[in-house]
Parts: sequence; structure tokens; C-alpha cells
Amino acid sequence: MMYEERIILLHPSQGDIFASDRPPLGLCYIASSLKANGFTNVVGIDLLNTSLPDLYEEAKNADIIGISVTSRLFPSTILLAKELKKVNPNVIIVLGGPHASLNPEECARPDQIDYVIMGEGEESFPRLLELIFTNKSPKDKIIRCKWIKDLDSLPFPDFSIFPTKEYSRMKLFTISNLMTGRSCPNNCTNCQPALRNIAGPYRKRSVANVIEEIRFMKKTYNSYLFNFADSNFTLLKDWVIDFCEEVKKENIRWGCSGCVKDIDYEMLKAMKDSGCLLLSLGVESGSQRVLDDVLKKRFKIEHAINVIRWSNDLKLRTWCFFMIGIPGETKEEMQQTVDLALSIGTNMVQFSVGVPQPDIEWTRTSIEKKWLIPHKLEDIEKPGHYPYNLFGDDPWLGRTSLFQTDRWGPDFIEVMKQRIVNTFEKEGWFRNRGGFAFRDLKKEAQTSFKETFGSEIMLFLNNRDMKHLGIASKLFTEKIKGYT
Repeated sequence: MMYEERIILLHPSQGDIFASDRPPLGLCYIASSLKANGFTNVVGIDLLNTSLPDLYEEAKNADIIGISVTSRLFPSTILLAKELKKVNPNVIIVLGGPHASLNPEECARPDQIDYVIMGEGEESFPRLLELIFTNKSPKDKIIRCKWIKDLDSLPFPDFSIFPTKEYSRMKLFTISNLMTGRSCPNNCTNCQPALRNIAGPYRKRSVANVIEEIRFMKKTYNSYLFNFADSNFTLLKDWVIDFCEEVKKENIRWGCSGCVKDIDYEMLKAMKDSGCLLLSLGVESGSQRVLDDVLKKRFKIEHAINVIRWSNDLKLRTWCFFMIGIPGETKEEMQQTVDLALSIGTNMVQFSVGVPQPDIEWTRTSIEKKWLIPHKLEDIEKPGHYPYNLFGDDPWLGRTSLFQTDRWGPDFIEVMKQRIVNTFEKEGWFRNRGGFAFRDLKKEAQTSFKETFGSEIMLFLNNRDMKHLGIASKLFTEKIKGYT
């Protein structure tokens, strides 16, 4: 059966300092599933590149508006839903996404919300719309899904519902998002159990299915640069090795995120040989006690150092993520984290301040120990909301702590942030866009990219003239395109 009703899939990222510069992958999966079930009139709107007046104009003729919402954006999304109902009182608004899975009752409470979908929406959303459009609307506002067992059965995400040219204007080259698996079986306290409640049990697509999607993306969107958006791409070594063997034939370049404990030299070499340009790693802390007892990460710092050393030997660029303000760590352990980040040998370092995301273990522990500062959902990761904040609206440095433990509080986190900035800048690292990320440009210029745009980076380091970074970026784009 074919349906002509107008469906808007909305990504409410306006004002979101952490918004992606790529089309939202989850909504693109929903779009392809809707079209596969006969819903042909599907439009994607991302408030990152669409104004509110334009959204309201589109909403006047909509029958359904599906909104993917995070915990951080939930309060503003409800205000937006109220405005959408004013514009079109008859429109049916359906909430999905992370916050809908974690707190469905809260999401269903406002009168402006008609339905809430928990979990994956590729099967449950089309089924809900079939019932609505055949006058069999469910009485219960909360729709509880079954997890999709076979990810290969899903149609490839449809990026065409979003204006992809708008995203490509944000950068000199376009990176396409692709996901090879969902969820993660690890029990790290800064993710779980929230991640499993949002994404379900861990499942992986077949290598053949992923390669088929890569070919589809190359043909349909002229994609040549990919980011694998899995929580943990490197979890299954045999899968990774098989994938690398097959993807060599596709002549693409790609990056991914991995878990330190799963990686060895053989895997890294296979990744590098098959076109991997960047590996992101959550090293998180320079204290083995924090990794073992607080975060439950299950790897040794010595192994993290080895992974970076092997990557450097292979000329595979790495980006390491670290945290400060972890509830349960000491001031001395935060300094150990800074020391490790500076010495580990990675190309890029990203710091973040620990925040009390809903339904994760360290938030629960902080509540039990009375470490949690009273706050609203919109305060999570919100810059400048706390009087100790020294860095204003900067999206990373401006994030302030909401923990007051028996060893430190938000004021000390501000001291640590300033110490980190001073330390890395003194050592000659370049701070990305004023944020809480640092790049060892000298290392990149002298090793990975010496043969192409390294000289331009060295000129920038010598005289700080930004035009050299612009030239380097253009040369990088030409180099990548030369692979296709």
C-alpha cells in the first residue's frame, strides 16, 4: 500500500554546540524504512541548516512530524513542539531517539506529544503510521519496540531527504557516515547501562553487507571518505581483518573509533593497509585505578601506550580522548591524565569534563554519595551555566562540572582546564578552533603528511599566518580525492 501523507523527520539541533556537520544517520535509516513501507512523501529537516520560520512553513502541510531528541535538547524540543502545534494543530508529533528510550514516560507527558517510540524505529515507526493512517491509532502513547536482530535486513540509510550540499559547505571535503554495528557489550560506567537501553544488545552487520553499502554510497553520492560511526568498531578482530581485506578493493579512505583493549598490531596494520586514516581511542584517564575501579575499562595503560606506538610506526594517525572531573577520581589522578595525554605520542588529544548523563552508572553513584549538584536537563554540557566557568560559550572548555565530591568541585575543574590549556600550548600544540582539543601539528607535518602539505603546516607554526592552514586543507582534499 502506498501512502501520500507528508512526513517530516526533524533533527532539532539549532543552538546545539555539539551538532554534527553530517546528516543525522538515525533519521536517514528511518527515512529509508518508511519509503520501503510505502511512505513516499518524506522530508528531512535539520535545524543546523534550516531556520525556524522555514520549519514552521514546512510544518503547515505536514501530517506527521517525527523528532529525534537527546536528553540535553529535550526541554527545548518540547517548546518547539508547542510552536509546531500552534502552526498546525492537526499534526501528529512523534518523539524518538535517545531520551525517548531512556525516559519514555517523561517524553509522553506533554500534551503536544502524541506518541513516543522506545528503541529502534525502523520497524515500529512505519507500523505506527500504518495504524494511524488506517484509523486504528493506538491508545497507548508509548510504543515499545523489539530490537532488530538482523541488521543486514535494513535498507541503507537515505541521505537524500536532507540537503547534503548544505553540510558540505561547512568543510572543504565531505565525510560520509556509515555504521557497521549497534550498541556495545562493554560495561564502562560513563556509558552503561544507558547505551544498551538506547541501542539494545550488541549486533554486527556482515562484511558483505557493509561493502555493498560502500559501493552504493560511492555510486549514489560520490563518497570516497567514510567515518564508521560505531561505538566500538574494533570489538571483533576477525570481523575487522575480513573487512579490511575486502575494503582494500574499494579504494576508499576511512576512520573509526575503537577500544584500546581489543587492538593489536596485526589489526592496526590491516586497517592502515586498507585505507584507514584516523583511529579515535577513548584512553580517558592516566590512572590505572580510575580505569579499573571507577570506569571499568578493562585495559592497561601500558597497552594504550603500545597501541599508539604501533600506530606511529605504521603512520596511522590517532586521536585520543581523555576526561577530567570523573566522579571518584582525585586531583592527583587528574594530573596523571594530563601527563599521559602529553606524553603518549598521539597526533590529537581531546579533553572533556565528566557530566551526569541520565541512566549511566557514575550518575547513579554520584546520587548515592550526594556528589551531584542540583541541575536541569538543559544544564548538561551547557557552556557557561555555572559561575565558576572561565571559558564562556566555548563548546568544550565552557562545559562545567556538575559534581561536588569530597575531594574536588567545579572550581578545581576550572583550574584544571586552564592548566591543560597552558600546558599544551606551552609545548607547542595547536588548540583546535579554541576548543578543548589539541593537535601536534609539528608531528603531523614531519611524519604522516610530509610529502604533501606538511610544509604549509610548518610555515603556519613558524609565523601563525592562517592562510597556510587553508592551503594545507586544500592540499589534503586533493590528496584524498586522488585516491578515488
